[in-house]
Amino acid sequence: MAFFDTANQYYDLDAILADEELIPCVTQDDFSYLADLDPDASVAENKRNFLKQYTKLKLPLWAVESWAILGYCRCSFPRVFNNISREQYLLSNSNDASLNPLPRFDYFRIGKRIADVMQLTYFKQKSQTLTPQMIQYLDFILPSARQLQESLHLAFVGERFQQWLDWSWTSYGQDVSQFVGKLTYLEQSTFATSTQAWSHHYRSATIAQKRKRRQQRLENATKRSRP
Repeated sequence: MAFFDTANQYYDLDAILADEELIPCVTQDDFSYLADLDPDASVAENKRNFLKQYTKLKLPLWAVESWAILGYCRCSFPRVFNNISREQYLLSNSNDASLNPLPRFDYFRIGKRIADVMQLTYFKQKSQTLTPQMIQYLDFILPSARQLQESLHLAFVGERFQQWLDWSWTSYGQDVSQFVGKLTYLEQSTFATSTQAWSHHYRSATIAQKRKRRQQRLENATKRSRP
């Protein structure tokens, strides 16, 4: 997807907030001094500070990315990005779907980051010596990540994009808060930019028309004043 790029944007607050999305994962090894990551760990396990293999966790994307790429854990898609949710929010009547309240920040940006991490995990791990379970996991995440990317792209540049772009150009001076409230953060910011650009164009066109009419009146007055 080329409609935005978070790569190499260290100070991009949007990218930083997108990386805060919690990702379900399962550890593939035992880890010392990390028992605090498991909210269900027993007191004895906390005293040993020992995170057991196959522990189910939810960690921010920024924290789990390196673990996933190195094969230390197996990540799964958050519920709002699984196949059922994609069909509900993106593929089925996506132009009317309200995607804004789903994740806590932005559906499109977070979905792209997750898909990128899943694909990078596949290509980094595929060349390693793997267990049958890991091979099955990798064969699942690659097509799923590509399907997520395709769904996000189709939803962003399809009817949904055409609808809010049309509204940004034709709703000048109108109350569109109810419509804009259904858009994601990325769409809202783009909508605002498009509306501002259209308002500038509208004012410039209005000023140009006034000048043209004024010039025409002056020319007509000059013609009438001639003998």
